Amino acid sequence: VLSDIHVGIFSGNPHQLNQLIRTLNQLDVSAVLIAGDWLYHAGADILGQMVVFKALNKPCFTVFSEQDNHQIVTRADSQLDNQNELTYVLQTLGIQIINGSSVTLEGVTLVGAGAKTHLAQNATFHPKLTTHQPLLILTHDIKNLAENANHLLNNDNPKLIIAGQTHGGQVYVPYLTNALVKAMTGTHERAGLSIYAPDRRSRYQVWTTTGIGMTGLPFRLNCPPSIDVLTLYL
Repeated sequence: VLSDIHVGIFSGNPHQLNQLIRTLNQLDVSAVLIAGDWLYHAGADILGQMVVFKALNKPCFTVFSEQDNHQIVTRADSQLDNQNELTYVLQTLGIQIINGSSVTLEGVTLVGAGAKTHLAQNATFHPKLTTHQPLLILTHDIKNLAENANHLLNNDNPKLIIAGQTHGGQVYVPYLTNALVKAMTGTHERAGLSIYAPDRRSRYQVWTTTGIGMTGLPFRLNCPPSIDVLTLYL
């Protein structure tokens, strides 16, 4: 699990991305899940910057954040006019975009709860679940899921929500950073495992990843970039 790569002015240079792919390829995992926020003031040649992802040796699934939805350019090729550039790039690199859709992964149903706009467009989306089949929900912002995807939550299937967006605070100062993350994102936990309780009847496990990129400030402090390896006990 990783998130918030933010390829652009502060992070995601060729050396960093090559190191990321080498690390991912060495992991003994079933899949890589990326919880959105791919770019941050990236240059014009997004495909050239991200082509190293073509070397990823395991299945990779992703959802989009609201910021990802705004990465629109008009290409010279008329067949790609007004197409979302990021969608084109990720599909070219073999990364599966699961906004508003689901896939089966080793007995677990993986659902992509992307940005708010995707959830609104797929308000009637209901993954086909068998009784007690584990449900893994990938989203960028836990708030969007709470506001727009209750149909994913109101069932008896065991579920784990995976989210990003917080950067773990990016600059960690005890007590202060937790308060700032909550004020700025509405998320109670800046990173790690927590319990999400949208109402009195429902409680779900949530894993929030600290992400690996940077925005706003060109550095991290006491909050290194991380790839989280999760073992699911079914």
